[in-house]
Amino acid sequence: MLAGLLILGLVGLRIVNMVRKVQFQGHRRQVIPWTEIYRGVHYTSRRLPDSPQGGGMMYMVRVDLNVPGTSIYLRPYFKMESDALSGFYHLKYPWQFVKREHLAVTVNGTFFAPLPSHRSLPGPLRSLILYGELASQAGPIVINHHVAGTKAHGVFIWWGDDLTPHMKIHSWKQNLKDLEIGRFAVANWYPLVQNGQLGNDAEPAATDKLHARTALGIATGNKLIYLAAFEHASLLLVARQLSKAGVPDAIAFDGGGSSCMTIGEQARNIKPGTVLGGLRPVGSVFGIRVVGGDEDQLADRA
Repeated sequence: MLAGLLILGLVGLRIVNMVRKVQFQGHRRQVIPWTEIYRGVHYTSRRLPDSPQGGGMMYMVRVDLNVPGTSIYLRPYFKMESDALSGFYHLKYPWQFVKREHLAVTVNGTFFAPLPSHRSLPGPLRSLILYGELASQAGPIVINHHVAGTKAHGVFIWWGDDLTPHMKIHSWKQNLKDLEIGRFAVANWYPLVQNGQLGNDAEPAATDKLHARTALGIATGNKLIYLAAFEHASLLLVARQLSKAGVPDAIAFDGGGSSCMTIGEQARNIKPGTVLGGLRPVGSVFGIRVVGGDEDQLADRA
């Protein structure tokens, strides 16, 4: 019991320190029209009308991969001898990578599965996702042509060496060739949006739980990436909003307490910082880096 209380106290101190570092900014929950915050990176936020499918704030970033120096960041995983096929992480906060990796924007990535390591905690605390805890990648992911994660059928968004995005829905064997030639790839079981239409992931939304959501969208022909975070939404609402914004293809990232979006420190026209989430450590992290852009942003802000 005493050990449990001590751990609870340490967790509380960690949360206080974490909230201080997250640095929620003044533009959080404010409506902002499409605004260029880095060269080729635009940001918008707006309040969604309340409905049975959700409401609250929607935050969205559109990234033009045609702009020189713009690239994708996927948090590297590591492998263990006991399971050489899977990727593993020590759970960390998405916003930590903004400063460390000089990112323009970051969100939480694909699904992860914490490995049980705190069974000695009191019953109500055993479901906590703790900072530094070991977790495995749920579903396949590709970083610099290396594939990790469990084999799965579903929808894959991948980028070649020229960073042109693609989305395909096939069996694992059919997708494996694309994944092996892809520089980066992420996956989910169903699409949110496919060819501009609502995908299979939006179908069960009539009974879907409403909570925070994160989504990734692409436009292959224009080499665009869309990152979206929702405060309180069903998958159906997310799919509708992405389709309304002109996103041709999209998948959901991990949702609920994992949902997070942080804007980089050198952003112009808005204040940087976390606009949604950031209180739960995660495994995979998806971000955008604007190489050589720091000097440009500083000059713009001067």
